[in-house]
Amino acid sequence: ILLERRRRLNQEEQQFLTQIMDNLPEALLAVDENFLVQRKNKAVLDLFPRQMGGHCYALFGNSAPCLDCPAQRGFSEANGQKKSHETGGRVYTEIFSVAPNGKGGLLLFRDITRQVELIGQIRGQREEIASKNKVLSLLVDFGIYMQKEAGIKEVAGYFLDAILPDLHAGAAGLIINDIRAGNIWLSHQSGMTTEEWKTVTKACMSRDQQRFKSDGLLADTVLPWPNSTQIPLMGAQGQRVGLVLLEGSINQEALGILRLVTEPLGAYFQNQLLLRQLEEKANKDALTGLFNRGYLTQSLEEEQEKFHGYGIHHALVLGDVNQLKKINDQYGHETGDRLIVTVAEALRSTLRNTDIAARTGGDEFIVLLTNST
Repeated sequence: ILLERRRRLNQEEQQFLTQIMDNLPEALLAVDENFLVQRKNKAVLDLFPRQMGGHCYALFGNSAPCLDCPAQRGFSEANGQKKSHETGGRVYTEIFSVAPNGKGGLLLFRDITRQVELIGQIRGQREEIASKNKVLSLLVDFGIYMQKEAGIKEVAGYFLDAILPDLHAGAAGLIINDIRAGNIWLSHQSGMTTEEWKTVTKACMSRDQQRFKSDGLLADTVLPWPNSTQIPLMGAQGQRVGLVLLEGSINQEALGILRLVTEPLGAYFQNQLLLRQLEEKANKDALTGLFNRGYLTQSLEEEQEKFHGYGIHHALVLGDVNQLKKINDQYGHETGDRLIVTVAEALRSTLRNTDIAARTGGDEFIVLLTNST
């Protein structure tokens, strides 16, 4: 009688436990020390409709316990620990609870897919906000730097060394056109050898059309990289004032940020080119319209920098008008002036747009031939 009563009590207890388990919204498994399922509630069927085998790890299509399962070393050590599973596009969390005898225990599963998606969305929003803040910070810092009346070389260096590394990890270069078409005013690089940059710089001033694409960008064969990204620097009126060269490709997000940064950079160099044009006009000889000695000296220093930095050669041609004093004495200074103007016009009509002709004295002329040997 006592044994029968105990059996009935155990049966009622088991039914009560089963009822409690079935009423739980979470999937609950009772397993032994070999991970064999002893009992499961109805939520298991809802959460894992494709059950396989009699072991708990079969729920995820595995034929053996997970390598990182906390219960591998025993359920007593896994008590209270959590583990995540991903299967069938869903994410589950598993909580271990050890049995009183230390052999086996309860496993509680929850579907946390929606929570993970929400966390991903929040992280994405945070990253988007951080990205926008980064863009604003770059633009503000760059704008402040350009307002400090830094020289063109300093601005170019700040762009390549302080701004660009946040957007691109490879080598890069910056080339600014001169006001005289076919020549360059500034050439600056980061991460390239001197010889590599010499090749690129010379190509920019080449008259060989095979070195350029149909859109005016440099041909891939000219650049020292298997693939590259070229971003034209545009002025406020839409004219191209320079070129940014990047090693390799760049993702669309970074490219979008970089275009925002290069907009004020293009406007800055356009303003500098306009100032350079005004400077040229202020350094013209009143009689001939050729450049004066001061401007020639400044231009020669720039060409010497290009030679030492990039191997771009230049040449000087010196000449004067013979017997000018005798002509002035015999025919008058007006005749002598007309002769000087005639010589200046002959020089202008003969030289290239990139060359610089200067009147350095009464009857003395010097011509600076850029990119020449």
